[in-house]
Amino acid sequence: MRPQRKNFGGVLWDAFIIGVLCVGAFFAWRNWDRWKGVLARIPGTSTPSPSHARPVEVHLDRQSALAQNRVRQFLADSGVGDKHIVSCFNEQKKGGGATWLEATMEISRPKAFQSGAFLKSVLVFLAQSDLALMRDETKEGTWTLEFGDREHVFQRLVIRDK
Repeated sequence: MRPQRKNFGGVLWDAFIIGVLCVGAFFAWRNWDRWKGVLARIPGTSTPSPSHARPVEVHLDRQSALAQNRVRQFLADSGVGDKHIVSCFNEQKKGGGATWLEATMEISRPKAFQSGAFLKSVLVFLAQSDLALMRDETKEGTWTLEFGDREHVFQRLVIRDK
């Protein structure tokens, strides 16, 4: 008959090993900054630094170009032609992790301009496109409107009385 092997403590031994591993994990966690320096010196185990991570950039160019085209279409439908445009320029903007086109158009108000129909068309389009009228200001014969996504101006219209 074979002699029986003795059990090394059974459950108590298992609990002791688990306890030792937990204490070791706790100290490794508490000293992680020091461990990162040691790990970085070992070839092939470098960890990426957050300072090298590139922020995600949001491109709003397509959305802003669509808004600008639709606003120009509504202007044409309301009686504004090329001869009424005093100045027009586009500017590419960057900020807050986003890029977009900001168009500024200065218009000399024609006599046939239908401001009510124009504004109604624009507001319906803005509601459907999840955009907003960000500025609606009238001062000394100048009507200034700004449209965008609530954070970025896509189209600025300056309509002046003749």
